[in-house]
Amino acid sequence: MNPVLLTGPLVEPVSLSDVKSHVRIDHVDDDDYLSHLIAAARRYVEEYLGLALIKRTYGWQLSRWPARKSNSPARSLDVPIGPLMGVDNIYLYDEAGNPTIWNNDNYYVAKSLDQIFRKETTSWPQPLRFPEGIEIHYQAGFGENPSDIPSVIRQAITQLVSHFYESRLPVTDAALKPIPFGVTELLSPYRKRRLV
Repeated sequence: MNPVLLTGPLVEPVSLSDVKSHVRIDHVDDDDYLSHLIAAARRYVEEYLGLALIKRTYGWQLSRWPARKSNSPARSLDVPIGPLMGVDNIYLYDEAGNPTIWNNDNYYVAKSLDQIFRKETTSWPQPLRFPEGIEIHYQAGFGENPSDIPSVIRQAITQLVSHFYESRLPVTDAALKPIPFGVTELLSPYRKRRLV
């Protein structure tokens, strides 16, 4: 199952003043509209990258632990949205829906890999409820502040906001403008790649 956002980002990756400076706007008439575009550009970039930019907490439910091709339990679990900052808790549910917290001494977090590893001396505990008997609450993002995000990603968001602002005519085939090439080039090194 896809993670559910429990707590969202408290700030945007770029400020309104930075965007206004980039677009060369010196009035306040479009501030609300620009703020909306900043949020839209952040969501677009996060979707494109497969990453969270500013710290937020997700709840992720599983029905079973991951398995290797041999059907034996895998030792690690890849979180679907990174970068992984930490794990709050791993909950196991019984048939009545009562949660039990799995002790965090049984696993560790490999932030650079966006993975949760169970320790060699433990096994993944079996939930007593199926489906969705496992729930993991974890934090993802580059950090809590815009300065924690790589500057090229922030620049791509600023360029995207500028593009959205300048292309705000009703969308028709004749008026449709593609996302600027420079934006995708700035983002490409950070895009989460999945091997099939």
